[in-house]
Amino acid sequence: MKRRLHTAGIAVAATALCLTAATNAQAATGKLTINSKTYQDPPSGTCYNPNPLRVTTPTGGVLWYYIQVSNQTDRTVLVYFEKNCSGNPSGGFAPGESGNPSVSKYGGSVKVGF
Repeated sequence: MKRRLHTAGIAVAATALCLTAATNAQAATGKLTINSKTYQDPPSGTCYNPNPLRVTTPTGGVLWYYIQVSNQTDRTVLVYFEKNCSGNPSGGFAPGESGNPSVSKYGGSVKVGF
């Protein structure tokens, strides 16, 4: 009986260690900045829905909508034209890249890669 409890305890500890390692392995390392808001070590698969910025004419008309992305993580991030990371990605940024992709007037979205 004592041996069985010892074996069960080791199995539980090993499982907990594996789950902890898997969770940490899935987080991107570094900073992801979207429209001046910075996320430290964002979890992989997370979808962010920032409000769009806009380029306007001198009379106030909107020419297009965009978001600012600076990917200083170790993962690629994907950009979607629509919110909630729906549909196919319209682009992406490799680690160390930045840019201002166009999005819909309702806002685009950014997903941290796996």
